[in-house]
Amino acid sequence: MQGHLSYQDFDLLIEPGTQGRYRARVLRSPAGESGPVQFTVPFSPLELENFVLKVGLARRRARGPGRPEGVPLKDFGGKLYGAVFQDELREVLLRSISLTNGPGAGLRLRLRLADAPELAELPWEFLYDPRLNRFLAQSRRTPLVRYLDLPDPPRPLAVDGPLRLLVMISSPAGYPLLDVERELRLLTEALAEQQEEGRVVVEHLAANMGTLRRRLRREEFHVFHFVGHGLYRPDWDDGVLVMEDRHGQPQEVTGEELGSLLNEYDPTRLAVLNACEGARSSAHDSFAGVAQSLIQQGLPAVVAMQFAITDDAAITFAQELYAAIADGYPLEAALAEARRAIRDEGNPTEWGTPVLYSRAPDGRLFDLTVQARIPAAEPKAREDDERQARDEADRKAQEVADQRPWQADADALEKRARSAGDAGEYAAARDQFAALLPERERVSGPEHPDTLAARGNLAQYTGLAGDTVAARDQFAALLPERERVSGPEHPDTLAARGNLARWTGEAGDAVAARDQFAALEPVRERAFGPKHLDTLIARASLARWTGEAGDAVAARDQFATLQPIIERVLGPRHWAAISNRNSLSKWTGRAAAGAVLIEELNLRVRSYNSLRRVGIRTIDDLSSHTEAELLAIENLGPQGVEEVKQRLADIGRHLA
Repeated sequence: MQGHLSYQDFDLLIEPGTQGRYRARVLRSPAGESGPVQFTVPFSPLELENFVLKVGLARRRARGPGRPEGVPLKDFGGKLYGAVFQDELREVLLRSISLTNGPGAGLRLRLRLADAPELAELPWEFLYDPRLNRFLAQSRRTPLVRYLDLPDPPRPLAVDGPLRLLVMISSPAGYPLLDVERELRLLTEALAEQQEEGRVVVEHLAANMGTLRRRLRREEFHVFHFVGHGLYRPDWDDGVLVMEDRHGQPQEVTGEELGSLLNEYDPTRLAVLNACEGARSSAHDSFAGVAQSLIQQGLPAVVAMQFAITDDAAITFAQELYAAIADGYPLEAALAEARRAIRDEGNPTEWGTPVLYSRAPDGRLFDLTVQARIPAAEPKAREDDERQARDEADRKAQEVADQRPWQADADALEKRARSAGDAGEYAAARDQFAALLPERERVSGPEHPDTLAARGNLAQYTGLAGDTVAARDQFAALLPERERVSGPEHPDTLAARGNLARWTGEAGDAVAARDQFAALEPVRERAFGPKHLDTLIARASLARWTGEAGDAVAARDQFATLQPIIERVLGPRHWAAISNRNSLSKWTGRAAAGAVLIEELNLRVRSYNSLRRVGIRTIDDLSSHTEAELLAIENLGPQGVEEVKQRLADIGRHLA
């Protein structure tokens, strides 16, 4: 059988190096070990962000129909490959591929990133060898696994009955509706042959933790398949899957919570997460994320999505993955088959979206050498659960049918608005979000997450289009809605607070902006931690508006204190480190200028004498006064005030 593949391991360890570099070396391979190779990430933060936005459809609805646009995958994957696989390391890889090129053999690339968790955000699945003209992860002969080395490695489970898949499709209130009936029907149809032969059972369960616990207690399942919405919660330092409570309302479930439940029932060997950000993790904790937490809790393997995925790609992926597993393929080979199936459907990018995490040393999860048929009779509990799941699916299918026409139009409008904003056409983006907002409010209600997101985007692009006062006022109106709906320390609420502070300053009230960021910074630190990017941005914003409010020395000192922290946490080449470094230089210059006497402004004698007469000696003294205060100075007059303002502007300063 074609599925009987035997893999040898190519263990690639990547660790932090010095001066923002990384060190890669081969721990084990058919061609032996390698010495360390130093490398740097070959992309700027902006280049990586642009690539991720294109591949991950991050600007679109979490799951939706259609085909993504092509992106230069070979260029990206080739640069990443060239940066890591240098000299001896490249030769070891090529010799290892050659040594495992026989029939039924393959080379499993096991990527070990536990010591450099920030690199988990890179899409390693696009590694491309230009000399072989091959994406390594596309071939079942060179699959790529993100390996987590943990104690008590699992052993293959002997399956003497059908392979049992438990499918959970979550579409709670307040989130974009999923076509539950279609998802389940297509997945079931994909495995019709295996089900008819009695080798696979596909069962559907309502997306509720209590229901899942009761079902697992009564029956064994080998694979847990989740379809729904997911997100990364930096305030919890963990990812969550959005399930449903008993009333159909959203319930955020962490990877730790789900993993501890699944691990209680030993036959569960694999989780497949068709949810956005299911593979996302923390930059400083290799186990902070849904997929990683499931592995840490004891699950042998998890397949998750590192980007948003379209419905068509998700369904093709599930069809081919489970069909290949049921045909006897190892998980790595089955995943490669699913990747190629997505590509063969004319989808040029999404084959790289799935990510495989594993702690199984040999990659084997199941022993399918002997499989019995499905028992003739199933327990009554199963029939009841299936009836309940069908009823729930019918209800949600009707909701999807009711909302599909407006959803497609709204999503298209939002895509155009974001594209305009990305192209710098801020006024056009503002107008399109203004047109989108009433549609979101009419269909979803004023407090739906999509509606609140549209309000935030409208406010942001209003400010970028030049109306800073309106942007400030819109965020001021949005903030209490965010606090009531999401809570005062939810990431969306804290983002709204930061935007309100920013546009308050841009609208001309630097002192109020400073005070708002001063109040926000400790809240972000408590919610996200002191080293989180959002916390560091709040500190940098506080420093900026402290300076804009007139205290250049304090601004300089705050940026100086922050710089080594950012470099230690994010690295000296991170965009935040570069931005902070530029701000430090700017405010160092302004602080030095502030100590300079007003003689350096070369004012007219009358203006100079008027200022000296009231005790204004330095530029800092001068810039701490308002225009109204200067107009009250005897003999200075409007002409003298205008002169002062111009001279200050020449050196980048202004009145209070």
